[in-house]
Amino acid sequence: MITHTVQFKLKEGLNPADIKEFFDEAKLLASIHGTKNFKAHLQISDKNPFTHSFSMEFEDQGSYEFYSNHTIHLDFVERQWIPKVDSFREADFEPFDLGAWLAIPTKTSSEQDGADNA
Repeated sequence: MITHTVQFKLKEGLNPADIKEFFDEAKLLASIHGTKNFKAHLQISDKNPFTHSFSMEFEDQGSYEFYSNHTIHLDFVERQWIPKVDSFREADFEPFDLGAWLAIPTKTSSEQDGADNA
């Protein structure tokens, strides 16, 4: 499972109709085959310069690539995203087993020192 996220800030000076159009068209992204759990988020903390985010899930890399290259997505980027988004950060995540990760043995600093002297 891939979780695709993008945090963004809209450009200053957009009128309410432009903003409504942006989010109305963003809803269409959820209709792309393979897109799951599409959500829009509003930033509530001043720790982050971005005001909004979208998140969605894909079963696998193929589904994510299908979404990325789909006409609805490309049209949204061209007609809404590029003209209306000031800045953004995109991140894609896959889950991992934290318990298994924590169980991986690591070298102690003395073991690493010994390895450097070998």
